[in-house]
Amino acid sequence: MTTLETNAATIEAAITQLGVSMESARTQTPYQWAFRRGSATIYLALRPANTAQRQSNLALFAYAHILPMPADAAQQSRVMQWVLEMNFRMVMERFAIYQNNLYLLAGQWAADMQTSEIATLLTELSSYADMYDDELKQMLATFTTV
Repeated sequence: MTTLETNAATIEAAITQLGVSMESARTQTPYQWAFRRGSATIYLALRPANTAQRQSNLALFAYAHILPMPADAAQQSRVMQWVLEMNFRMVMERFAIYQNNLYLLAGQWAADMQTSEIATLLTELSSYADMYDDELKQMLATFTTV
């Protein structure tokens, strides 16, 4: 087995450990998976990524869509402030805005990945995504501009 195949097998073992069927989690793109946990859909990709030293290594990249960014500038500003504060508090996860959508991200280098570490990463990501999408929707629903 190649390193890529070994890492993919470890990721699939972690997904299975969470009680997710591999038949439903595999996507049509090799080394990419998707599954639902709570209200969150978790997307995973095993892909090359550059280190700070510009070396290419394999990395596990996982993310969940949280919500579209609001059109109102004041609401956008409030969400961005919230995101920056949350990014400061979180340890392994982080929020990002891409193509006017808010995502929660997590990742780790693939070298020496353990099934239990990946399962923990996915559990944390899905729990936070499930919790924070509701929190942000509630915050925006009660938000009024002055």
